[in-house]
Amino acid sequence: MPGLVALLEARGKHQLAVQLHDQVGLVRFAPPELVLKPMRPLGTDWPRDLAAALKEATGKAWQVSLSDEAGEPSLHDREKMAEERVRSEVLADPAVRAAFEAFPDATLESFTTTKGA
Repeated sequence: MPGLVALLEARGKHQLAVQLHDQVGLVRFAPPELVLKPMRPLGTDWPRDLAAALKEATGKAWQVSLSDEAGEPSLHDREKMAEERVRSEVLADPAVRAAFEAFPDATLESFTTTKGA
């Protein structure tokens, strides 16, 4: 689904891209079928508008539907969870823990990681 968000952005469909990224969870993705669980109201025409934008972008007719079935968290929520996991790993690092023990009023404002270093 991240590819669909990027495709919509590239086609100038910013609002649909943001809504697809932030406001729905994925129930089923079997192109050209897309079943989504809304996390907040999107409007009755939203599935039709998304299907039309996807058809315009891909040349294929898409079937987009909303469902109350359990779905994955939104892409936005998954990104936040992944960031929180990394933040927890950073805070668990012995050097970081030692810094917080030495400076108890300190807060972690930002961080960067280097994989494999």
